[in-house]
Amino acid sequence: MKRKVLIIIEFIFMILSMCFSRMINLNTIELYLFIPLIIILFKVTKDFKQDKTTIVFSSIFSFLISFGNLDNNSFHINKYLIILIEFLGFYFIFSKLFLLLKDSLKKINMDKNNKKISSLKFILISSIIGFITLLPYFLKYYPGILTIDSMKQMWQVTGYTNYSNHHPWIHTLLIKLLYNIGYGITKNPNFGVATYTLFQMVIACIVFSYTTYILYKNNFNKLIVIIAWIFFFLFPFNAIYTITMWKDIPFSLIVLAIIAFIYDHYENKEDYTLNKQIAFTILSILMCLFRSNGFIAYVIFIIVLFILSKKDFLKLKYSILITIFIVFIFKKR
Repeated sequence: MKRKVLIIIEFIFMILSMCFSRMINLNTIELYLFIPLIIILFKVTKDFKQDKTTIVFSSIFSFLISFGNLDNNSFHINKYLIILIEFLGFYFIFSKLFLLLKDSLKKINMDKNNKKISSLKFILISSIIGFITLLPYFLKYYPGILTIDSMKQMWQVTGYTNYSNHHPWIHTLLIKLLYNIGYGITKNPNFGVATYTLFQMVIACIVFSYTTYILYKNNFNKLIVIIAWIFFFLFPFNAIYTITMWKDIPFSLIVLAIIAFIYDHYENKEDYTLNKQIAFTILSILMCLFRSNGFIAYVIFIIVLFILSKKDFLKLKYSILITIFIVFIFKKR
């Protein structure tokens, strides 16, 4: 009975902290997305016990996010009360997230002398936890962050203006596809934008997790692997980028993925199978098309690849030629 009461109190503080910080609004879909997430979090971590590390880090993160939401208004008793509620609510959220993260890390064997887990399991676990850490940003800035560049692409998507390749046409088409899916289901423009935002978040989680896996696979120090994961998922600027509708975001994710891909093969001297050559070709094409100057960056990239490893360059020559041919066709339209 006592445990149930404590769970209810924690749940209330979590909801209130998210509301007071304006991360969720009681009158929108955000609340209905957040409540199931919290319930799942309670269920998954119900048997976990807190330790000093969890308490310290949860307190630090809660303090930062609570006081980071302060405005310029003078302090008064209600403000202190709100800060206290936010601190406690976020502490409960972060403590459960850290416990979930620690438990997942235990399942991921990082000892060099022991058998490593599969790439799929590593990436899946990392992506799920990472997505949970990004959700508060999505809820706070629902349906996503749009700037003037984003709006220009949305005008093309909705037919307000004609298509232009000033912002890459392929990126605009991707936005249109996902926007139409979301809008078609709900007839709500915000949900159309949110569909694109969620897709970008999922891709970011997969790429971040894949890159972290490459470090793990190649026997980087356990601490470096953990720091890399924290950098990708817990640093606010990365989180903000994942929910921003800019061409730069998918382009950066593609570049990160292709660098991790090449590094892994460079270190392990593995053969480029047909599937891996196809993957490299797709990444190369996307790298060239998701920014207007992406082709220039790609040319520099393959020159560096040639200098580092002529053998790898020759194995990928057909992928490189196909990329150049397809990009030339797109650029000529």
